[in-house]
Amino acid sequence: MNFFGKMFGALFGGGKTTERAIEVTDEAFHTAQERVEEDRKDTTEARLMQFHSHSTMFDVFVDGLNRLQRPGWGIFFFGGCAKWWELPEIPMNGFWASMLILYLTFLFGGRAVLKDLPAAIQLMRDAWVRHKR
Repeated sequence: MNFFGKMFGALFGGGKTTERAIEVTDEAFHTAQERVEEDRKDTTEARLMQFHSHSTMFDVFVDGLNRLQRPGWGIFFFGGCAKWWELPEIPMNGFWASMLILYLTFLFGGRAVLKDLPAAIQLMRDAWVRHKR
């Protein structure tokens, strides 16, 4: 039993309950050294689980195509909205606007697009109206 165990045992009569309470406390609170050791162990395990890819140029090519999805769609939508090029005609009203909102919702999350962005646009409009007066 460690020093605290002996101290609590002397103060409160000792016994199994005191020993168990001290064990639970010792397990609950980690020292800085224990945290560093756990982090090192977690990092080592994560590195072992990571498999090595890109063994061929084909793997590099496919990985590059997979990573181009998000920026590719973003450039496509932004360029179309900025009239850098014409978006394909689709016989549905507001299709590209809906796709842009869907893309932004996916990219930034629902709250940013559905609450924060409209509030920011309204603030900018109000500031513009005040500026015009």
